[in-house]
Amino acid sequence: MRITVCFIMITIVFAAGTAFGAPVGNIADPSVLSTGKFSGERAYGFIAGVETEFVSNRSFLDQENKLKFNFYGVKAGAALKDNLFIYTVLGIGEMEDSKRIHNWEPVRSVVFVRIDRVEIETDPNFVFGLGVTALMYEHKIDEDVFFRIGLDVKYRRISLETDSAVIRLSNFDSGLSEIKSASYAINMDEYQGALAASLQYENFVPYIGFKISDCNGDEKIAIKNFAAGSIDYSGNFYTNGKSGLFLGLTYYISNTFSIGIEGRERDEEAFNVTAQMRF
Repeated sequence: MRITVCFIMITIVFAAGTAFGAPVGNIADPSVLSTGKFSGERAYGFIAGVETEFVSNRSFLDQENKLKFNFYGVKAGAALKDNLFIYTVLGIGEMEDSKRIHNWEPVRSVVFVRIDRVEIETDPNFVFGLGVTALMYEHKIDEDVFFRIGLDVKYRRISLETDSAVIRLSNFDSGLSEIKSASYAINMDEYQGALAASLQYENFVPYIGFKISDCNGDEKIAIKNFAAGSIDYSGNFYTNGKSGLFLGLTYYISNTFSIGIEGRERDEEAFNVTAQMRF
């Protein structure tokens, strides 16, 4: 039995290392993090930790883009009866993108140029979110071996901007390319629901699951530095992929403290690293 469990865990760990909505997290956290640093083994507790996220590929409908997004923040909330975790996410996010937007119609007083590409590197800005992790099923297979199924649902709001976006233009009169600076702003809403299964063997808990996510919002581009006239664009965007897979591994140093890594793919390529403590 232990050999079988170890084989499954090794397979999941190697897959998670190669995989790239928002982070999901381990649905086993409310159950395994059962002892508070100060509160002890109470039915209610407070869990807090750090969370970092690195997204290397996310695409939107009607756009050719290469989006990168980094997040550094805190995840904290209340654990209820070792099977429910209600939390908030607070932190700083930043984005890089190189995109071409199809079928857009900017408001312009400059008619002799076409926008070919937008290069963006935003300033760091505040990101916040809310979520719930619910442990729905738990079964003890063997001594120190547990199988669990759970659900994680979350929302995250991301607002970023910069005054130094680079716009590549084609000049119809001269036939030459031009480069202009511009201001850029984006407001993004992320909604995600995930179903996960985890297998605990002593202190190691790998997990795997399926998620459905939706990311949409609006963006604005303003080019003002023409000799005469300006170009302003304001439009909406939507994610290209709605469903994805995730794999992760959490190591519980004790029933109070844990560290973990997670990879996600299909709707995006991303990974995140976490550390949590129950107080």
